[in-house]
Amino acid sequence: MKIGVISDTHNILKEEVVNYLQDCDYIIHAGDVCQQEIIDQLNQIAKTFVVAGNNDHIDGLPHDLEVELGDILIYIVHDKKDIPKNTTKNKIKETISKKGILSFLFILIPP
Repeated sequence: MKIGVISDTHNILKEEVVNYLQDCDYIIHAGDVCQQEIIDQLNQIAKTFVVAGNNDHIDGLPHDLEVELGDILIYIVHDKKDIPKNTTKNKIKETISKKGILSFLFILIPP
């Protein structure tokens, strides 16, 4: 399984990024996508999971998201301050012991 992870595209989806993502089974966009059209383009490539970043104003985007892909549980946020206050260390340890992996994502790649 190949998972493409991107963020901070700020409404720009470069051709080389699209080309790289073509072989992905899934795409994770960790926020600051800025427009629904980018999400739509990514979903045409592969099933895409998106969280809201500080520059996103798209209705319905969650600030945090748990995604289970096969035996892997991935926890996605744009910024660690977006991790809900009720997410405790015990919950994280419990999730790791049940599923094996828990990832917090904050990725900043300049355009």
